[in-house]
Amino acid sequence: MSRTIAPRNAKCFQCREGKISSFPQKLDLKAGFTLLEVTLALALLAIALTALSTLQARNLTLTAEDKLLTEASLAARDLLARVQSGQIPLQDGEGDLGEDHPGWRWNMRLEELAAGLARMEMLLFKPEMSPERAQRFWLLVYRKPAP
Repeated sequence: MSRTIAPRNAKCFQCREGKISSFPQKLDLKAGFTLLEVTLALALLAIALTALSTLQARNLTLTAEDKLLTEASLAARDLLARVQSGQIPLQDGEGDLGEDHPGWRWNMRLEELAAGLARMEMLLFKPEMSPERAQRFWLLVYRKPAP
């Protein structure tokens, strides 16, 4: 059996008879992807992108709610400081928080529990918010009896 030697840079293929040739007579190579493989890859990509966009939308919603809760907590602290300093009387009332917390309104209600002890409930909200998203805070306050 004699072999022919192909040049070094030429690709060699073996024929059925065992001879080596630098030109293939029939290549049985499968190059590329089938339509089914491409369709499955696109379907998986679509599912992954849908899941990512859903997660991103949920993240934005949670971030907005967290920001709202943080603003309400800061506004409640400011309102309590105003009540403690006497700027706002310790009685039922409502109002807004002014320039410090623009858009926030408050509603305060006192419920007498015992001698000098009252339950103060604050409702903080923005007028454009739905009522169920309003932030409620309550605490027990002690009022000194008048001499």
